[in-house]
Amino acid sequence: MVVWASFREEIRALTDRIRSTGRTVATYHGGLNEKERIESLDQFRGGQADVFLATPQSCGTGIDGLQRASFEIFYSRTYSLTDYLQ
Repeated sequence: MVVWASFREEIRALTDRIRSTGRTVATYHGGLNEKERIESLDQFRGGQADVFLATPQSCGTGIDGLQRASFEIFYSRTYSLTDYLQ
C-alpha cells in the first residue's frame, strides 16, 4: 500500500499510527537525505515494508518501483493539481 500525505508532520504521525498496528513502514519525504530515501524505497520494493508513506512533492506519484502496491491512498489533498499528474 502507498499512502500520500502533503506534509512531513502527517507522514510522521501516520508512521506511528501504522506501526502501532504491527505493520512495517517505509517513509519518503524532503526531510530525508538521498541515502535515506534510497534505503526507504528499496525496503518497500524488496518487500521489507508493508506500507510506503510519502509526500508527492518529494518524489512524484509516478515513481518507479511502486508497482507492488495493491492500492494508493491520498491521505491529505495537495495544493497543486500537478502533484496528481506526474
